[in-house]
Amino acid sequence: MPEFQYVSKDISGKTFNGVLEADNIESFYRTLRSHGQFCVSVHETGLQQKEIRFGSKKIKLKDLSIFCRQFSTMLNSGLSVIKCLDILYQQTTKKNIKAIVLGVYEAVQRGESLSKAMALQDAFPELLLNMVAAGEASGTLDTVMNRMATQYEKDNKLQNKVKQAMVYPIFLVCMSVAVVIFLLTFIMPTFLKMFDQFGGKIPTTTKILLSISNAMTGYWYLFIIGVIAVYFAWVLLMRNEKTRMGWDRMKLRFPIFGKILLTLESARFARTLASLFSSGLPIIQSIEIVTRVIKNTYVKAGLLQATEDVRRGVSISGSIRKLEIFPVMLCSMLNIGEESGNMDEILNKTAAFYDDEADTAIQQMVSLIEPIMIVVLALIVGFIIVSIITPIYSVYGSIGSTS
Repeated sequence: MPEFQYVSKDISGKTFNGVLEADNIESFYRTLRSHGQFCVSVHETGLQQKEIRFGSKKIKLKDLSIFCRQFSTMLNSGLSVIKCLDILYQQTTKKNIKAIVLGVYEAVQRGESLSKAMALQDAFPELLLNMVAAGEASGTLDTVMNRMATQYEKDNKLQNKVKQAMVYPIFLVCMSVAVVIFLLTFIMPTFLKMFDQFGGKIPTTTKILLSISNAMTGYWYLFIIGVIAVYFAWVLLMRNEKTRMGWDRMKLRFPIFGKILLTLESARFARTLASLFSSGLPIIQSIEIVTRVIKNTYVKAGLLQATEDVRRGVSISGSIRKLEIFPVMLCSMLNIGEESGNMDEILNKTAAFYDDEADTAIQQMVSLIEPIMIVVLALIVGFIIVSIITPIYSVYGSIGSTS
Protein backbone atom coordinates (compact mmCIF):
# COMPACT_ATOMS: atom_id res chain seq x y z
CA MET A 1 0.00 0.00 0.00
CA PRO A 2 1.37 3.47 -0.89
CA GLU A 3 2.59 5.76 1.87
CA PHE A 4 2.01 9.52 1.82
CA GLN A 5 4.23 11.91 3.73
CA TYR A 6 2.25 15.02 4.57
CA VAL A 7 2.01 18.32 6.41
CA SER A 8 -1.48 19.23 7.66
CA LYS A 9 -3.33 21.64 9.94
CA ASP A 10 -6.46 21.48 12.03
CA ILE A 11 -9.12 24.16 12.59
CA SER A 12 -7.10 25.77 15.38
CA GLY A 13 -4.12 26.16 13.07
CA LYS A 14 -1.93 23.50 14.72
CA THR A 15 0.53 21.90 12.26
CA PHE A 16 1.01 18.14 11.94
CA ASN A 17 3.68 16.10 10.12
CA GLY A 18 3.41 12.42 9.42
CA VAL A 19 3.21 9.45 7.09
CA LEU A 20 -0.10 7.81 6.28
CA GLU A 21 -0.86 4.61 4.39
CA ALA A 22 -3.74 4.75 1.91
CA ASP A 23 -4.91 2.96 -1.23
CA ASN A 24 -4.66 6.18 -3.26
CA ILE A 25 -4.56 9.95 -2.88
CA GLU A 26 -8.34 10.23 -2.56
CA SER A 27 -8.38 7.70 0.25
CA PHE A 28 -5.56 9.63 1.91
CA TYR A 29 -7.59 12.86 1.89
CA ARG A 30 -10.70 11.13 3.24
CA THR A 31 -8.71 9.69 6.13
CA LEU A 32 -7.12 13.06 6.86
CA ARG A 33 -10.51 14.81 6.89
CA SER A 34 -11.91 12.18 9.23
CA HIS A 35 -9.22 13.30 11.71
CA GLY A 36 -10.37 16.91 11.42
CA GLN A 37 -7.31 18.03 9.43
CA PHE A 38 -6.73 19.53 6.00
CA CYS A 39 -3.64 18.99 3.89
CA VAL A 40 -0.98 21.65 3.35
CA SER A 41 1.41 19.51 1.26
CA VAL A 42 1.80 15.85 0.42
CA HIS A 43 4.00 13.54 -1.62
CA GLU A 44 4.08 9.80 -2.10
CA THR A 45 7.02 7.99 -0.53
CA GLY A 46 8.69 4.84 -1.81
CA LEU A 47 11.36 3.80 -4.27
CA GLN A 48 10.25 6.49 -6.71
CA GLN A 49 8.97 9.50 -4.82
CA LYS A 50 6.73 11.75 -6.79
CA GLU A 51 5.01 15.02 -5.99
CA ILE A 52 1.24 14.83 -6.00
CA ARG A 53 -0.01 17.23 -8.66
CA PHE A 54 -3.56 17.97 -9.62
CA GLY A 55 -4.95 19.23 -12.88
CA SER A 56 -1.98 18.40 -15.04
CA LYS A 57 -4.51 17.81 -17.79
CA LYS A 58 -6.73 20.63 -18.99
CA ILE A 59 -10.46 20.22 -18.46
CA LYS A 60 -12.64 19.68 -21.52
CA LEU A 61 -15.25 22.26 -22.48
CA LYS A 62 -18.12 19.94 -21.62
CA ASP A 63 -16.73 19.29 -18.15
CA LEU A 64 -16.08 23.01 -17.64
CA SER A 65 -19.69 23.85 -18.50
CA ILE A 66 -20.98 21.20 -16.08
CA PHE A 67 -18.60 22.39 -13.34
CA CYS A 68 -19.68 26.03 -13.72
CA ARG A 69 -23.38 25.21 -14.04
CA GLN A 70 -23.46 23.04 -10.93
CA PHE A 71 -21.37 25.58 -8.99
CA SER A 72 -23.74 28.39 -10.00
CA THR A 73 -26.84 26.40 -9.03
CA MET A 74 -25.47 25.58 -5.58
CA LEU A 75 -24.30 29.15 -4.94
CA ASN A 76 -27.78 30.39 -5.87
CA SER A 77 -29.17 27.96 -3.30
CA GLY A 78 -27.16 29.71 -0.59
CA LEU A 79 -24.40 27.14 -0.14
CA SER A 80 -20.87 28.25 0.73
CA VAL A 81 -17.97 27.83 -1.70
CA ILE A 82 -16.38 25.12 0.43
CA LYS A 83 -19.68 23.20 0.64
CA CYS A 84 -20.13 23.50 -3.14
CA LEU A 85 -16.68 22.03 -3.69
CA ASP A 86 -17.38 19.21 -1.26
CA ILE A 87 -20.62 18.30 -3.09
CA LEU A 88 -18.92 18.58 -6.50
CA TYR A 89 -16.20 16.21 -5.29
CA GLN A 90 -18.78 13.68 -4.08
CA GLN A 91 -20.82 13.86 -7.30
CA THR A 92 -17.96 13.79 -9.82
CA THR A 93 -17.20 10.39 -11.32
CA LYS A 94 -14.28 11.26 -13.61
CA LYS A 95 -11.00 10.66 -11.81
CA ASN A 96 -9.11 13.61 -13.28
CA ILE A 97 -11.94 16.08 -12.48
CA LYS A 98 -12.31 14.58 -9.02
CA ALA A 99 -8.61 15.12 -8.30
CA ILE A 100 -8.79 18.72 -9.55
CA VAL A 101 -11.86 19.54 -7.44
CA LEU A 102 -10.15 17.92 -4.44
CA GLY A 103 -7.11 20.11 -5.00
CA VAL A 104 -9.29 23.23 -5.14
CA TYR A 105 -11.12 22.14 -2.00
CA GLU A 106 -7.91 21.64 -0.04
CA ALA A 107 -6.50 24.99 -1.19
CA VAL A 108 -9.68 26.83 -0.13
CA GLN A 109 -9.50 25.01 3.21
CA ARG A 110 -6.01 26.45 3.64
CA GLY A 111 -7.43 29.94 3.23
CA GLU A 112 -6.87 30.59 -0.47
CA SER A 113 -9.51 32.39 -2.52
CA LEU A 114 -11.45 30.27 -5.01
CA SER A 115 -9.73 31.89 -8.01
CA LYS A 116 -6.28 31.33 -6.47
CA ALA A 117 -7.15 27.75 -5.52
CA MET A 118 -8.29 27.06 -9.08
CA ALA A 119 -5.16 28.68 -10.52
CA LEU A 120 -2.96 26.43 -8.39
CA GLN A 121 -4.35 23.36 -10.17
CA ASP A 122 -3.04 24.47 -13.60
CA ALA A 123 -6.17 23.02 -15.17
CA PHE A 124 -8.64 25.87 -15.65
CA PRO A 125 -8.60 28.37 -18.56
CA GLU A 126 -7.22 31.82 -17.81
CA LEU A 127 -10.53 33.38 -18.82
CA LEU A 128 -12.42 31.44 -16.14
CA LEU A 129 -9.82 32.29 -13.49
CA ASN A 130 -10.09 36.02 -14.22
CA MET A 131 -13.87 35.87 -14.29
CA VAL A 132 -14.00 34.05 -10.95
CA ALA A 133 -11.62 36.61 -9.42
CA ALA A 134 -13.85 39.42 -10.70
CA GLY A 135 -16.93 37.64 -9.35
CA GLU A 136 -15.34 37.24 -5.94
CA ALA A 137 -14.39 40.93 -5.85
CA SER A 138 -17.86 42.11 -6.88
CA GLY A 139 -19.84 39.54 -4.91
CA THR A 140 -21.44 38.13 -8.07
CA LEU A 141 -19.73 34.75 -8.20
CA ASP A 142 -23.01 32.90 -8.86
CA THR A 143 -23.78 35.14 -11.84
CA VAL A 144 -20.24 34.75 -13.19
CA MET A 145 -20.40 30.96 -12.92
CA ASN A 146 -23.76 30.91 -14.67
CA ARG A 147 -22.45 33.15 -17.45
CA MET A 148 -19.32 31.03 -17.91
CA ALA A 149 -21.39 27.83 -17.97
CA THR A 150 -23.44 29.29 -20.82
CA GLN A 151 -20.30 30.35 -22.69
CA TYR A 152 -18.62 26.96 -22.37
CA GLU A 153 -21.83 25.22 -23.42
CA LYS A 154 -21.91 27.33 -26.60
CA ASP A 155 -18.20 26.77 -27.25
CA ASN A 156 -18.63 23.02 -26.78
CA LYS A 157 -21.70 22.95 -29.04
CA LEU A 158 -19.87 24.82 -31.79
CA GLN A 159 -16.79 22.63 -31.42
CA ASN A 160 -18.91 19.49 -31.75
CA LYS A 161 -20.60 20.89 -34.84
CA VAL A 162 -17.23 21.45 -36.49
CA LYS A 163 -16.10 17.92 -35.60
CA GLN A 164 -19.31 16.33 -36.83
CA ALA A 165 -19.22 18.33 -40.03
CA MET A 166 -15.69 17.11 -40.81
CA VAL A 167 -16.38 13.41 -40.17
CA TYR A 168 -17.72 12.62 -43.65
CA PRO A 169 -15.10 14.61 -45.63
CA ILE A 170 -12.32 12.97 -43.62
CA PHE A 171 -13.93 9.57 -44.23
CA LEU A 172 -13.98 10.27 -47.98
CA VAL A 173 -10.30 11.29 -47.95
CA CYS A 174 -9.33 8.12 -46.08
CA MET A 175 -11.39 6.00 -48.48
CA SER A 176 -9.75 7.70 -51.47
CA VAL A 177 -6.28 7.03 -50.13
CA ALA A 178 -7.17 3.41 -49.26
CA VAL A 179 -8.61 2.72 -52.73
CA VAL A 180 -5.59 4.20 -54.49
CA ILE A 181 -3.16 2.23 -52.31
CA PHE A 182 -5.15 -0.98 -52.94
CA LEU A 183 -5.12 -0.48 -56.71
CA LEU A 184 -1.43 0.37 -56.83
CA THR A 185 -0.15 -2.30 -54.45
CA PHE A 186 -2.45 -5.27 -55.23
CA ILE A 187 -4.09 -4.81 -58.63
CA MET A 188 -1.20 -3.25 -60.56
CA PRO A 189 1.39 -5.95 -59.66
CA THR A 190 -1.00 -8.62 -61.00
CA PHE A 191 -1.29 -6.89 -64.35
CA LEU A 192 2.45 -6.24 -64.36
CA LYS A 193 3.07 -10.01 -64.44
CA MET A 194 0.63 -10.37 -67.32
CA PHE A 195 2.35 -7.60 -69.27
CA ASP A 196 5.73 -9.25 -68.75
CA GLN A 197 4.37 -12.61 -69.95
CA PHE A 198 2.52 -11.50 -73.08
CA GLY A 199 4.38 -8.34 -73.97
CA GLY A 200 2.62 -5.52 -75.81
CA LYS A 201 3.04 -1.79 -75.87
CA ILE A 202 2.53 -0.12 -72.48
CA PRO A 203 1.33 3.54 -72.44
CA THR A 204 3.42 6.16 -70.62
CA THR A 205 0.74 6.73 -67.94
CA THR A 206 0.69 3.02 -67.17
CA LYS A 207 4.48 2.96 -66.94
CA ILE A 208 4.34 5.78 -64.40
CA LEU A 209 1.70 3.94 -62.35
CA LEU A 210 3.75 0.73 -62.56
CA SER A 211 6.79 2.60 -61.27
CA ILE A 212 4.75 3.99 -58.37
CA SER A 213 3.32 0.53 -57.71
CA ASN A 214 6.80 -1.05 -57.66
CA ALA A 215 8.06 1.66 -55.33
CA MET A 216 5.10 1.23 -52.95
CA THR A 217 5.39 -2.56 -52.82
CA GLY A 218 9.19 -2.72 -52.70
CA TYR A 219 9.94 0.31 -50.55
CA TRP A 220 6.75 0.75 -48.52
CA TYR A 221 8.73 1.46 -45.37
CA LEU A 222 10.26 4.53 -47.03
CA PHE A 223 6.77 5.93 -47.57
CA ILE A 224 5.96 5.46 -43.88
CA ILE A 225 9.24 7.08 -42.88
CA GLY A 226 8.53 9.93 -45.31
CA VAL A 227 5.07 10.57 -43.84
CA ILE A 228 6.48 10.59 -40.30
CA ALA A 229 9.34 12.88 -41.37
CA VAL A 230 6.92 15.32 -43.04
CA TYR A 231 4.75 15.35 -39.90
CA PHE A 232 7.63 16.17 -37.55
CA ALA A 233 9.04 18.73 -40.00
CA TRP A 234 5.64 20.43 -40.02
CA VAL A 235 5.49 20.41 -36.21
CA LEU A 236 8.94 22.00 -36.03
CA LEU A 237 7.97 24.62 -38.61
CA MET A 238 4.86 25.54 -36.64
CA ARG A 239 6.97 26.10 -33.53
CA ASN A 240 8.65 28.98 -35.33
CA GLU A 241 6.71 32.14 -34.47
CA LYS A 242 7.01 33.81 -37.88
CA THR A 243 6.17 30.63 -39.79
CA ARG A 244 3.16 29.93 -37.58
CA MET A 245 1.90 33.48 -37.96
CA GLY A 246 2.31 33.34 -41.74
CA TRP A 247 0.39 30.06 -41.89
CA ASP A 248 -2.38 31.39 -39.64
CA ARG A 249 -2.66 34.47 -41.84
CA MET A 250 -2.83 32.30 -44.96
CA LYS A 251 -5.58 30.14 -43.42
CA LEU A 252 -7.81 33.20 -43.05
CA ARG A 253 -7.53 33.81 -46.81
CA PHE A 254 -8.54 30.32 -47.89
CA PRO A 255 -11.84 30.25 -49.82
CA ILE A 256 -14.80 29.30 -47.58
CA PHE A 257 -12.51 27.75 -44.91
CA GLY A 258 -10.91 31.13 -44.15
CA LYS A 259 -14.32 32.75 -43.74
CA ILE A 260 -15.36 30.05 -41.27
CA LEU A 261 -12.19 30.51 -39.21
CA LEU A 262 -12.62 34.28 -39.09
CA THR A 263 -16.28 33.93 -38.15
CA LEU A 264 -15.38 31.56 -35.31
CA GLU A 265 -12.68 33.92 -34.03
CA SER A 266 -15.12 36.86 -34.26
CA ALA A 267 -17.72 34.96 -32.23
CA ARG A 268 -15.09 33.97 -29.64
CA PHE A 269 -13.81 37.55 -29.43
CA ALA A 270 -17.28 39.10 -29.02
CA ARG A 271 -18.56 36.56 -26.50
CA THR A 272 -15.43 36.63 -24.35
CA LEU A 273 -15.22 40.43 -24.33
CA ALA A 274 -18.92 40.62 -23.41
CA SER A 275 -18.38 38.29 -20.42
CA LEU A 276 -15.39 40.29 -19.22
CA PHE A 277 -17.13 43.65 -19.56
CA SER A 278 -20.23 42.40 -17.75
CA SER A 279 -18.03 41.29 -14.85
CA GLY A 280 -16.65 44.80 -14.45
CA LEU A 281 -13.08 44.15 -15.55
CA PRO A 282 -11.14 47.16 -16.91
CA ILE A 283 -11.01 47.63 -20.68
CA ILE A 284 -7.27 47.05 -21.03
CA GLN A 285 -7.29 43.92 -18.89
CA SER A 286 -10.33 42.58 -20.77
CA ILE A 287 -8.66 42.98 -24.17
CA GLU A 288 -5.45 41.38 -22.85
CA ILE A 289 -7.40 38.35 -21.66
CA VAL A 290 -9.30 38.10 -24.96
CA THR A 291 -5.98 38.21 -26.80
CA ARG A 292 -4.76 35.16 -24.89
CA VAL A 293 -8.03 33.31 -25.59
CA ILE A 294 -7.79 33.79 -29.38
CA LYS A 295 -6.06 30.81 -31.03
CA ASN A 296 -4.98 32.28 -34.38
CA THR A 297 -1.52 33.82 -33.87
CA TYR A 298 -2.03 36.38 -36.66
CA VAL A 299 -5.24 37.65 -35.05
CA LYS A 300 -3.53 37.49 -31.65
CA ALA A 301 -0.69 39.72 -32.87
CA GLY A 302 -3.23 42.20 -34.21
CA LEU A 303 -5.06 42.32 -30.89
CA LEU A 304 -1.79 42.99 -29.08
CA GLN A 305 -1.36 46.04 -31.30
CA ALA A 306 -4.97 47.04 -30.63
CA THR A 307 -4.32 46.83 -26.89
CA GLU A 308 -1.44 49.29 -27.22
CA ASP A 309 -3.67 51.63 -29.25
CA VAL A 310 -6.35 51.54 -26.54
CA ARG A 311 -3.68 52.36 -23.95
CA ARG A 312 -2.85 55.45 -25.99
CA GLY A 313 -6.47 56.54 -25.90
CA VAL A 314 -7.86 55.08 -29.13
CA SER A 315 -11.38 53.65 -28.87
CA ILE A 316 -11.84 49.88 -28.98
CA SER A 317 -13.81 50.04 -32.22
CA GLY A 318 -11.19 52.31 -33.78
CA SER A 319 -8.28 50.09 -32.76
CA ILE A 320 -10.04 46.93 -34.02
CA ARG A 321 -11.09 48.59 -37.29
CA LYS A 322 -7.48 49.68 -37.86
CA LEU A 323 -6.34 46.04 -37.92
CA GLU A 324 -8.46 45.24 -41.01
CA ILE A 325 -8.83 41.66 -39.78
CA PHE A 326 -12.30 41.39 -38.26
CA PRO A 327 -15.53 41.91 -40.27
CA VAL A 328 -16.78 45.48 -40.65
CA MET A 329 -19.98 44.54 -38.82
CA LEU A 330 -18.06 43.62 -35.67
CA CYS A 331 -16.28 47.00 -35.69
CA SER A 332 -19.61 48.77 -36.19
CA MET A 333 -21.22 46.87 -33.31
CA LEU A 334 -18.28 47.76 -31.07
CA ASN A 335 -18.81 51.42 -31.98
CA ILE A 336 -22.54 51.17 -31.20
CA GLY A 337 -21.71 49.54 -27.86
CA GLU A 338 -19.29 52.33 -26.96
CA GLU A 339 -21.79 55.03 -27.84
CA SER A 340 -24.73 53.37 -26.09
CA GLY A 341 -22.78 52.28 -23.02
CA ASN A 342 -24.30 48.83 -23.36
CA MET A 343 -21.26 46.99 -24.67
CA ASP A 344 -21.85 43.58 -23.07
CA GLU A 345 -25.40 43.21 -24.45
CA ILE A 346 -24.38 44.39 -27.93
CA LEU A 347 -21.42 41.99 -27.97
CA ASN A 348 -23.54 39.06 -26.80
CA LYS A 349 -25.96 39.64 -29.69
CA THR A 350 -23.02 39.98 -32.07
CA ALA A 351 -21.53 36.70 -30.81
CA ALA A 352 -24.90 34.95 -31.30
CA PHE A 353 -25.04 36.29 -34.86
CA TYR A 354 -21.54 35.00 -35.67
CA ASP A 355 -22.34 31.64 -34.08
CA ASP A 356 -25.25 31.26 -36.51
CA GLU A 357 -23.05 32.50 -39.37
CA ALA A 358 -20.37 29.93 -38.53
CA ASP A 359 -22.95 27.14 -38.32
CA THR A 360 -24.35 28.08 -41.75
CA ALA A 361 -20.86 28.41 -43.27
CA ILE A 362 -19.82 25.00 -41.92
CA GLN A 363 -22.89 23.34 -43.44
CA GLN A 364 -22.21 25.06 -46.76
CA MET A 365 -18.59 23.91 -46.70
CA VAL A 366 -19.58 20.32 -46.02
CA SER A 367 -22.23 20.36 -48.77
CA LEU A 368 -19.56 21.66 -51.15
CA ILE A 369 -16.75 19.32 -50.05
CA GLU A 370 -18.80 16.12 -50.38
CA PRO A 371 -19.45 16.29 -54.16
CA ILE A 372 -15.93 17.61 -54.81
CA MET A 373 -14.37 14.68 -52.95
CA ILE A 374 -16.62 12.19 -54.76
CA VAL A 375 -15.65 13.66 -58.16
CA VAL A 376 -11.93 13.68 -57.25
CA LEU A 377 -12.13 10.07 -56.06
CA ALA A 378 -13.95 9.05 -59.25
CA LEU A 379 -11.32 10.79 -61.42
CA ILE A 380 -8.40 9.16 -59.60
CA VAL A 381 -9.89 5.68 -59.65
CA GLY A 382 -11.06 6.15 -63.23
CA PHE A 383 -7.57 7.26 -64.33
CA ILE A 384 -5.99 4.18 -62.72
CA ILE A 385 -8.56 1.82 -64.24
CA VAL A 386 -8.14 3.33 -67.72
CA SER A 387 -4.36 3.05 -67.34
CA ILE A 388 -4.82 -0.65 -66.60
CA ILE A 389 -7.43 -1.43 -69.28
CA THR A 390 -5.63 0.36 -72.14
CA PRO A 391 -2.55 -1.94 -72.18
CA ILE A 392 -4.86 -4.96 -71.76
CA TYR A 393 -6.32 -4.23 -75.19
CA SER A 394 -2.76 -3.83 -76.45
CA VAL A 395 -1.89 -7.29 -75.08
CA TYR A 396 -4.99 -8.83 -76.68
CA GLY A 397 -4.09 -7.14 -79.94
CA SER A 398 -0.57 -8.54 -79.91
CA ILE A 399 -1.91 -12.03 -79.11
CA GLY A 400 -4.43 -11.80 -81.93
CA SER A 401 -1.84 -10.69 -84.48
CA THR A 402 0.51 -13.49 -83.38
CA SER A 403 -2.16 -16.15 -83.81
